[in-house]
Amino acid sequence: MAVGIKIVGLENALRQMQMEIDRVKRVTKKSLIKAGLLIQRSAQKKTPVDTGNLKASAFTMWGSKPALTGPRFKDAGKEKGRMIRDHMTVTSESRARTTLGSRKGSPKVEVGFSAYYALFVHEDTQASHVAERRKRRGKVRRRGKNLVKAAVTGRVTANNVMQTGEAKFLEKAVYEVTPLISLIFKAEDVKTGI
Repeated sequence: MAVGIKIVGLENALRQMQMEIDRVKRVTKKSLIKAGLLIQRSAQKKTPVDTGNLKASAFTMWGSKPALTGPRFKDAGKEKGRMIRDHMTVTSESRARTTLGSRKGSPKVEVGFSAYYALFVHEDTQASHVAERRKRRGKVRRRGKNLVKAAVTGRVTANNVMQTGEAKFLEKAVYEVTPLISLIFKAEDVKTGI
């Protein structure tokens, strides 16, 4: 004699479970995007500045959506064209990686810098990232090129030199904001009731 078992509501339970999994993925992706943007902002504050193009080349990429605005590179002659081409190449490669990861079910976010010299500046711990302070019309201005001249003439003092960034700017930004990232995820969990 065969005994049959009928499970009532299994399809509904599986559908509810899938909806919950999808909701967690959305919250995770949203939190990852916020965390990526926080890392980018912190890294840009630590980025050494000469022309500002390295700082402008920062990006946070997720999924297949393009960035809202492109970087604003300073006019550096031939370099501006190269910076724009490099930025487009690097961000499209990043977009492909993050899109592929998202399709496989695990959301991905990438934070980086597209300037061709970004890795060199990031890893050069021996470089001095200071500039001469100049006061004009009530504003303090950085003058990196005149720092060498000031050093030769002996005008460099603790009062007229300022820090314009540091090596390992992206790495230090990640370490700095890590405690905040866990708070972002916790806050998103509380908002959505997970």
